[in-house]
Amino acid sequence: MRTGAEKNVKCPPTHGPKKSGAHGTKNARLRARLSSSQQEILAQAAALEGQTISRFVITHAQAAAQRTITEHRTLTLNEEDSRAFAEALLAPWNPDEELREHIRRMRETFDR
Repeated sequence: MRTGAEKNVKCPPTHGPKKSGAHGTKNARLRARLSSSQQEILAQAAALEGQTISRFVITHAQAAAQRTITEHRTLTLNEEDSRAFAEALLAPWNPDEELREHIRRMRETFDR
């Protein structure tokens, strides 16, 4: 049974040739079980953007995934930590004697 919002949403065919997308051939499937209220809200949002439910979900899930990846790859420092980091980068490298000895042994080992 379709809700009022679903009547205006075009559903993609479940069979037929695979379509080629921006990132190559579309040959992977994503399946999800939804409550009727979840499906209704997705159908309403998709209709407002003139998209199928599938296209709406894929578009928004991909954007959310990209944001998540970016957030996990981005290091954010407060002002104090940012200054300490910059100072450490700009400071001349001055290894202590123990580190110099390790470096010397590594060079001898790999120069053989």
